[in-house]
Amino acid sequence: MLKEKRHTLSQAAEKLGVSPATIRNWIKSGRISQVTKSDTGLIFQEQEMNQLAKAIESGRLPYLRSRRNKTAVKTQAVPVGYLAVDCYNLLAEQLLEIALQLNPECRVILLLLEVYLQLLQTQGKIAGIRELNLPLTLTWLSGELDLAAYTELAKEMLALLPDLRQAEIEKLQPLVDLEFKYVYGQDLLGLIYMSLSSIGSRNQTGVYYTPDPIVQELVENCAEYLAKQEPLVIDPCCGSGNFLIALFIKLKRRLSQQGLTVEQVERKIVSQLLTGIDIDPIAVILAKMNLSLLLEHPELVNQLQVYCQDTLQTVNPTTTFDLIIGNPPWGYKFKRSELKQLSKDYSTAQQGGGESFNLFLEWAVNHCAEDGLIAYVLPEAFFTVKAHVHARRLLMRNGSWKLICRLGFLFPQVNAPVVSFVYQRNSRLRSAQVKIMEENRVYFITCQKCLLDDYGSGIFATPLERKIIGQINQAPNLKYLKNNADFALGIVTGNNRKFVQKYADPDHELVIRGKDVYLYRLKAGNNYIHSQLENYQQVAPERFYRAPEKLIYRFIGKYLVFAYDDQQLLTLNSANIIIPRLQDVELKYILAVLNSRILQFYRQVAFPSVKVLRKHLEMLPLCCPEREMQAPVIRLVDQILTSDDGDTQYLLEIYNQIDQLLMEYYHLPAETQEYLKKRYPQIKYL
Repeated sequence: MLKEKRHTLSQAAEKLGVSPATIRNWIKSGRISQVTKSDTGLIFQEQEMNQLAKAIESGRLPYLRSRRNKTAVKTQAVPVGYLAVDCYNLLAEQLLEIALQLNPECRVILLLLEVYLQLLQTQGKIAGIRELNLPLTLTWLSGELDLAAYTELAKEMLALLPDLRQAEIEKLQPLVDLEFKYVYGQDLLGLIYMSLSSIGSRNQTGVYYTPDPIVQELVENCAEYLAKQEPLVIDPCCGSGNFLIALFIKLKRRLSQQGLTVEQVERKIVSQLLTGIDIDPIAVILAKMNLSLLLEHPELVNQLQVYCQDTLQTVNPTTTFDLIIGNPPWGYKFKRSELKQLSKDYSTAQQGGGESFNLFLEWAVNHCAEDGLIAYVLPEAFFTVKAHVHARRLLMRNGSWKLICRLGFLFPQVNAPVVSFVYQRNSRLRSAQVKIMEENRVYFITCQKCLLDDYGSGIFATPLERKIIGQINQAPNLKYLKNNADFALGIVTGNNRKFVQKYADPDHELVIRGKDVYLYRLKAGNNYIHSQLENYQQVAPERFYRAPEKLIYRFIGKYLVFAYDDQQLLTLNSANIIIPRLQDVELKYILAVLNSRILQFYRQVAFPSVKVLRKHLEMLPLCCPEREMQAPVIRLVDQILTSDDGDTQYLLEIYNQIDQLLMEYYHLPAETQEYLKKRYPQIKYL
């Protein structure tokens, strides 16, 4: 029997969209009952979490409906998972509630400054007067608190609020009753800043702060390949400084082994070795504040090299670094005028639509010393999407990858898998092999050819996976959909809330969404749109929707999921259409091949993407034997199409019979057949 999936406290909070503190309150109140304790903390059952998630979504659970400032809470939330410190997540949740009582124009600055002063006091770096029981910001501004070496940082933050009124500062009073605890090396200030920033604005700027465990892992990975004991290091998009924090700690430990005093070590790091740049003035101040909290010698605060600049406008190839590390912005939308200006210095501004992280990669190549390292966190699509091939080739010409870590879906707001990597700039020697690290395995690949390919085909394939891909490519009677099929996008209404309704009437007809598409069959929901297609933003020629028979597939997802339609149904853009035109090949046979374990494997290995792209589908090898060999497969497909939805065991038996026939048609060896069956024991969406 399969064990039920379980969640940690942070995972449960993220799944339900609430804070860890709320989860604990629900345990106390009995709302959550299936919870156990382990050595690592509280453990929650998947079934109960799913039930709660549905209750919240449907409105049956009054939590979100009864909370004050519902809109603000929806758009501003603590990014659980950024820090692995529950007390900080709880504190951020409390501060978010207090923030809603403050003037939106000044609450971010005031809260961050007050928290910084509280952390300084907690560490004993400043001597607050607790008897006054007042916010430290107010105590400082009234002249009763000396910030000493930290004064300039506080002034720098406060300078962002030129028209501040004392009445607003007095609203910080609830913070006095909170418990502040400094956890060494943890970016509480960044956590609060993200919590106070709307999710929408973070998405627009492409800013996704990297969770601390990933930061620590990447810094450790760099240390393995970094030869210099005293490397020059820069984070060109440092945000609130989470990478700078980890690097400071790492460098301090390394230099302390050389017999230097603490003051000598810290001075060397802050004045010579460590640099940060960011375009966000608040983030820059936070990065300096974070580093100041680490310093044992506060007189060095004014030597911190963290600057508010536009990195891409800072082009000086004569200044090079031994390590360039960070998480550059993804998907930032440059204006045309900006791209035109940037194209003078960056070839990637003209290639692939001017993706922001590609420009930061090119900047890094231009500013990386010989044998130096570039270590970035990027979407996995960098290695697998054609738009980024120019940037990949640029890096290939100037060095080689040492390590790529596949991190999965790291950011809750981003429906895309993530990687981190370590790349070495070296114009002389090129490493043939790249180490790949995943959650449950480590292996080596030779990726040069893959990286030069438009789609990075099979870049993350293990030797065994490459062998099986080769076997599939050598099957007899192979045909391809390229130039042999009509592809059509589902309808883009421009406003689903306006145009999609939940009831049928004479003017509206059923429309299929991606979630209605299952293997072989459609399970239509209650979604209807007006039959006049000219009302909508983007529509394929109507003949494709009204074809006598067609295949409909889920556009977003890890798996290939194709269904048969002979009812001339409309589809929305989460469900796209293929009408194959392969000579002497029946559509239902093609349906079986596309839904098979064989092509599930091929697509996931050769084209790992969350989107089922036309280009990828056109390159899938379809084994198409003579009609008499297609016939038994089609008969089995018809059995699935006419079977009872609830009989999952019967459906699986038929699916396996189809798969067995197809594996024989592909001439796959017995060990490969067994491997594919073990890799996909449970068939999703059947």
